[in-house]
Amino acid sequence: MHLTKRQREIYDYLKEHIRSKGYAPSIVEIGKRFQLSSPATVHKHLVHLEQKGLIRKQHNLSRAIEVVEEPIREYPLLGNIAAGKPIEVLDHREVVALLPDAGDKDIFVLRVKGNSMIEDHIQDGDYVIIERRNVAENGETVVALIDND
Repeated sequence: MHLTKRQREIYDYLKEHIRSKGYAPSIVEIGKRFQLSSPATVHKHLVHLEQKGLIRKQHNLSRAIEVVEEPIREYPLLGNIAAGKPIEVLDHREVVALLPDAGDKDIFVLRVKGNSMIEDHIQDGDYVIIERRNVAENGETVVALIDND
């Protein structure tokens, strides 16, 4: 599920406000927090969050916003990887639960072995989330399959 930067900020603000104060902020408070002068703009963002299943609103009631926690999605852990070495495929199927920002992309997870990717802030034992695709953009770190090896 894709959220705009502003939707993510408002969603995070709603969660924090409800956690810390026990009730949802008002439309005016949300507007002030994000320097949105129009209540209609705040309402539009809340409608989008509701359509995406992240909040529930009781209409015509003040502060009646309930945050629905983002669903967890499981991605397959296919193996281990170290820079310059082949992927060690795992015999048993493991999954890693992550928040679903990937949408319909072909995603899998690899566990890093060794510290050869430390310059990219990827350390031994970290999980890397891989999007399977044929083309990489300039500057991206990639996991490449060469000659099916």
